[in-house]
Amino acid sequence: MVGFILKEFCLEIIVQLADEYLAPNFLRQEKLANCVKGFEELGFPQCFGAMDGCHIEIKPPAKNGVDYHNYKNWYSTVLFALVDYRFTYISVGAPGRVQDSQIFEKSSLKRTIEESGLFNYNSKMINGINVPVVILGDSAFKFTKTVMKPYPFCLDASENRRCFNYNLSKVRRVVENAFGQLKARFRRIGKGLENAPKNNKKIII
Repeated sequence: MVGFILKEFCLEIIVQLADEYLAPNFLRQEKLANCVKGFEELGFPQCFGAMDGCHIEIKPPAKNGVDYHNYKNWYSTVLFALVDYRFTYISVGAPGRVQDSQIFEKSSLKRTIEESGLFNYNSKMINGINVPVVILGDSAFKFTKTVMKPYPFCLDASENRRCFNYNLSKVRRVVENAFGQLKARFRRIGKGLENAPKNNKKIII
């Protein structure tokens, strides 16, 4: 009975609040301008947000267990998110063995960014280079015109590259902090879900 109530409660929250907090039209000019301004104040220009994946422990069906066995050696599903200081975009339900970069490549987030043209429209000249708006990822992501990642690790990296990587890492912490606050506030997420696998996605959303 409690499980049924939880499922219905989560579903109703999604129905009532998703359009307000996870609106499909998250990429708007006003939103983009505010994000770029905020990240510039943190020390990184032309940034819309930072993306990453968060592994949430689950108990998968035995027949699909191998798909959910992650690189940390336990079973999980992935909450993939784009964050400014809030969750701007989420994708839930990818098996734990799937890499964050693979999730992004197949996501509606990538399609929305590529189709909107807003990142290029809001380009800015920096040191003589026309720089579009970008989203930040870690070294696992593919470097493109809309995705910025750090320089590869190198012991004798130049001062400029070390400084760039430091600033990118400092700003990208917004997404790690968001996951940390999520797990601290909602302990079911932090300690793992023991619900029926078919309900995990609703609960996480």
